[in-house]
Amino acid sequence: MTVSEAASKKRGRPRKYSTDTIAVMRGLWGPMSSRTLRKRTAMQLAFGALLGEGEPRRFLPEFAWLWRHGDLRLEILAELGQLEDREAIRAVAARICGLRPRTKDALRMLRQHRLRIEPEPVDTSVLVDALVRCVDELMRRYPATTKAQLVEALDGAREVLE
Repeated sequence: MTVSEAASKKRGRPRKYSTDTIAVMRGLWGPMSSRTLRKRTAMQLAFGALLGEGEPRRFLPEFAWLWRHGDLRLEILAELGQLEDREAIRAVAARICGLRPRTKDALRMLRQHRLRIEPEPVDTSVLVDALVRCVDELMRRYPATTKAQLVEALDGAREVLE
């Protein structure tokens, strides 16, 4: 292989979107970095997948959580758009909307799903710490709560989980 052949070889990741798609999106949103453009294209794909049929097209009610006080959760939509398949986007979005995680956690779950990464198993001590923090927060909010009420609530939670 000559030096000129090696220099002409394309480097980096293959393009995810065609040059025509990128040109349309650049015309729609104006000048911006290629990363922002890819993110907005993915967001647009997810947005289209979550709209209902008919006119005017509106977000389907099962995906209403993706609206936050009238604003879209753009980062989550951009990550959903990475899935590309309309049915996969809807299925995963329904799961995310049902869980209502923080944006950071939703992005982690979406990336794990897309990249097929198994979540790490949680150590029991981590779960105990999380539960104790929740109980401490409840006790701060409701200081009149008795120990008997707390034990009864935890027993009720155990029954629900079993």
